[in-house]
Amino acid sequence: MPDNEPIRKLRKNEFIESGEAITLQHTVTKTPYMEHKHDFVELVYIMSGKIRQRVDGEDYILTRGDMLIVNYNQSHSFEPLSRAEYVNIMINPEFFSNTLINSENMYEIFEISMFSEFSPGDITYTKPYVAFEGDEMLRIEEIISHMLREFLDKKSGYKSVISGYMRVLFSLLLRKMCSKTDSSHSLRHVTRELIEYIDVNFGSRITLEELAERCFYNTSYLSRMFKKQSGITVSEYIRKKRMENAARLLKSCPDMSIAAIMEQCGYTDTKLFYGHFKEYYMVSPKDYRKKNSNNKVVDDISLF
Repeated sequence: MPDNEPIRKLRKNEFIESGEAITLQHTVTKTPYMEHKHDFVELVYIMSGKIRQRVDGEDYILTRGDMLIVNYNQSHSFEPLSRAEYVNIMINPEFFSNTLINSENMYEIFEISMFSEFSPGDITYTKPYVAFEGDEMLRIEEIISHMLREFLDKKSGYKSVISGYMRVLFSLLLRKMCSKTDSSHSLRHVTRELIEYIDVNFGSRITLEELAERCFYNTSYLSRMFKKQSGITVSEYIRKKRMENAARLLKSCPDMSIAAIMEQCGYTDTKLFYGHFKEYYMVSPKDYRKKNSNNKVVDDISLF
């Protein structure tokens, strides 16, 4: 951008819906966005792909599990380095405090009464993003998924629900910022790659041996490492993905046979599929479809 060209200023009334304290937006893009500032706080969670983010003149490469924090009036631009999927959480400053407008340090966002148990002096992060991995990443994605669905549905009480999730999200951000320990970067990287591979290929046959070969580890070490980083075993995560996809198809594709759904979710054994589904949802696939046949179907953001 030429030096004499002013930085674009984005206004909250253009992006935050009228009457909302928080607006969520799910985006898939390959297009860069020009340098800008805005009069609201923005969290950007990367769900897939790789994005070069520039904040106040500094570049950061973010991938899945990373959450960027852009404060009021910070300059910001980004360039996807591949097809990128992310969720923007745009927050009216009044959600925190009117004094935020006069803040020059983005971490002052958290120096407010609702987070008084955290000491600002304990914050060890100096970068404008937080990197989640393993079970922390999955928990963050689940929270964001619920927030987005509440925002899209706008059912009675949704604002209170989103506000509650937002406080949990900020608490987890603070906990990460205050953490004095850090696990191995290589293990986090491998776990993240495995999760992304399973997310794409759960409809096919996936073996532990195949995953181990991809990472150049033996199967027993890979199993221990994955559970340590994600909180669940590899097989449990594969089953979770398959069951949640089966439930989504049962709700959104009423003309699709259960046998076809079973096959699309990677099952060849009918008895095993029914057993796993009933264990997971406490009802049979047929009863689950019947129970949810009249429910509004909302597009999933493919986090889980």
